[in-house]
Amino acid sequence: NDVQNYTRYYGGDLQGIKEKLDYLKELGVEYIIISSPFYSLSNHKYDTIYFNHVDPYFGYIEQTGTNKGLDIQGKVHNNNGDKELNLLIYNPAAKENLLKENLTDTATWVWTDSDLEFASLIKEAHKKGLKVVMEVAPDTVSTKFFARMNSDYKKWYKDGENTKLDLSSKAAREYVENSLKKWVLGPDETFKENVYDDGIDGIRYVYYDAKNKPHIVEITENLKKFKKDLLIVGEFSRNFADDIDAGLYDSGTDYNIVNNMIKYTINSNSNYRIGSVEFASKMNEIYNKYSNERFNLTQVYIDSLDTDRIFSGIINPNRVFDRNNQSNQGYLNIRPDLYDGNAISKLKRIIAVQLTMPATPVIYYGDEKGMWGSDSPRNRKPMLWDDYAPYEDETDDLSKYDINTLRNLPPEIVQINEVQKTVSYPVKENAEIENFYRTLLKVRSENKELFKNGKFRVLEVYNDPKTKGRIDAEIQQYLNEEKRKAKTYQNKDISPQWPNTDFISYEVAYGNK
Repeated sequence: NDVQNYTRYYGGDLQGIKEKLDYLKELGVEYIIISSPFYSLSNHKYDTIYFNHVDPYFGYIEQTGTNKGLDIQGKVHNNNGDKELNLLIYNPAAKENLLKENLTDTATWVWTDSDLEFASLIKEAHKKGLKVVMEVAPDTVSTKFFARMNSDYKKWYKDGENTKLDLSSKAAREYVENSLKKWVLGPDETFKENVYDDGIDGIRYVYYDAKNKPHIVEITENLKKFKKDLLIVGEFSRNFADDIDAGLYDSGTDYNIVNNMIKYTINSNSNYRIGSVEFASKMNEIYNKYSNERFNLTQVYIDSLDTDRIFSGIINPNRVFDRNNQSNQGYLNIRPDLYDGNAISKLKRIIAVQLTMPATPVIYYGDEKGMWGSDSPRNRKPMLWDDYAPYEDETDDLSKYDINTLRNLPPEIVQINEVQKTVSYPVKENAEIENFYRTLLKVRSENKELFKNGKFRVLEVYNDPKTKGRIDAEIQQYLNEEKRKAKTYQNKDISPQWPNTDFISYEVAYGNK
């Protein structure tokens, strides 16, 4: 039940991520993006109560009293047995929390056990050659945010707002900046240019008010003084090139790429589908908006925690991207490869474009396992791991499906309950999809210079078989020429022959050369 389980905690924490760093490294990942880790009462943590403390649910509810092998220069409150949630209670009368922190005076700030666990994760990631980027909604706060409880901070808020900070307020801006500085430098309070650095490598700004952009620029400029190579990235913006020029961040996110991939690969209705020529035109248009360097830094998502899973999108075509994708909007939640025999091949086409573009692909956790689901909360289900299998079957509302299609599926796999009006189906990882990810990520790893400095070009586009035949012939001629060059060191000269093309069937005869 989506509503019933929406606020449930499933137990994922920082220690769990630490234990899976080897998996991420072997997969071919180079950096990980940690969604907002800050203390909050919500499950998504973007409505923050403290920017300077990690949520104990991600670290330790009860403190352990250990320093986790970290070089800690700042103050620490980590007493074995102390209840960390209690320590974060804010006392408006005393203008401090039970950690004795005055939130506008960094000299009173402390590192909690959960804070240290986050720093420990970062340090372990660095040892394995992984970088860590932290997401933050720099002006979005909870109604339980400490400043809400004290009238002294009323100027921190925009007029009539209770969840958006006005970062033109110097005090509010300095609190956010100092909090981020804490995570940039880490508990050793310095930047080390080696694997022993315990501070984050980057920040991804999300969900901010456009009116606060000039003040976030100031925060960015100041943070880079402490770590010059700090990567600052932004979420989707229609004009993120302007934001980069303004100094808001170094690179942004472009969802137009996946939007056009869906139109070309998934959609069938003429109102939503585009052909090869239009797809190429759209991709060129996106590429030409940026300099080559900026395009290479652009983050390319095919889904995220704010959209439906791309795998599910394949069996829910003919929609505008990220629209009409909730379970109660007729969205099919069945495992896609059960419902559409071509779902995996379609997904591979999208993945191939994402991972072979000279840009920065971002993989939403579990996509490599073939995870599926409508928009929140079904797109945020716990990760599929081998050691948790077998999983319980999932169910969906039967009324959304074509009953004849379901009846043609193996009854021992897909079960129809016409009394309860549900369809049940098994949950499992997809090894074929994961292997495809691993293969392409290996290609990227072995050709870093190409993907770092390469250029995007559409050589030729065709919608007809005659053109396809001609292009295939040209490609084969090029390959034959490369074979000839490769054998010259053996004093063998091969005169490449032009392939024979049957312009009735448009098939290319390559011969034995």
